[in-house]
Amino acid sequence: MKNRYLVNEIAKFFDVTTDTIRYYDKLDIIKPDKNEENKYRYYSREDLISFSYVFLLKKLGLSLKHIEVLLNHNSLDTSISILNKRKEEIEETIKELNMVKDMIDDYNQSNINTYSNLDNINIDDNVFILYQEINEKHPFNLIIKQFEELELNKIPLFTFCFEKEVFLSVNFKNAMISKYNSKFAISIKTNKNDIVNKEKLRNFKVFNPNRCFVTTIKCHTNKDYSSYARLKDLLEENNLVVNGVVLYRAVSFRNNINDNHDYYEIYIPIE
Repeated sequence: MKNRYLVNEIAKFFDVTTDTIRYYDKLDIIKPDKNEENKYRYYSREDLISFSYVFLLKKLGLSLKHIEVLLNHNSLDTSISILNKRKEEIEETIKELNMVKDMIDDYNQSNINTYSNLDNINIDDNVFILYQEINEKHPFNLIIKQFEELELNKIPLFTFCFEKEVFLSVNFKNAMISKYNSKFAISIKTNKNDIVNKEKLRNFKVFNPNRCFVTTIKCHTNKDYSSYARLKDLLEENNLVVNGVVLYRAVSFRNNINDNHDYYEIYIPIE
């Protein structure tokens, strides 16, 4: 093994660029000795070992600031403290990634249910939805944050809320037109028993009817809302009486100018 190495030799040894090696020099993490005769910069055998340490610490995700401390101003106590802090950061990242994974599973299940429930009718006595209308007092980002605080890992979906009178209106097929007073909200569908901190429920409106007409529909945005009108026909045909706010949870969209359509989960409280 040699006793001294040029910049390009160190770079080749660790399969990195010479710019990377020079950058560590610039940050005073590992500095080479300069030969005043030929003006070349040389790294020692000890520097080679130090570089292996640097790339190991980098693999652990430590910042260059912490790497410089561990390499040049280190003690065992300092090392333990920095590594424990990094471990805490990783544990928090794992927690966040697991939350995202659960939300992906929840959203994917909504898409699967859309296929299986499309135009099917179900009467459910166990629907539990938390929602909050979007307004100046409850902006979108605040509602999302409040849902995150519940730690339910459910995907919040954009939701239309229709008062019973609006839903039963003869003009409901035009429900997406603002004059018919649909309200925008964000909602999650969950189980009541999954909510550990009941105090946080005060941030939301609760949709938990004794009986609920549940289905999924497809509509062509700004073209054909006839599927909305068919819902009322189905209710009348089955002698079902609406007795509260109706929720349309937007599951999927196709934003295509020639063939745009949306899928909605429909929740209608009934007597």
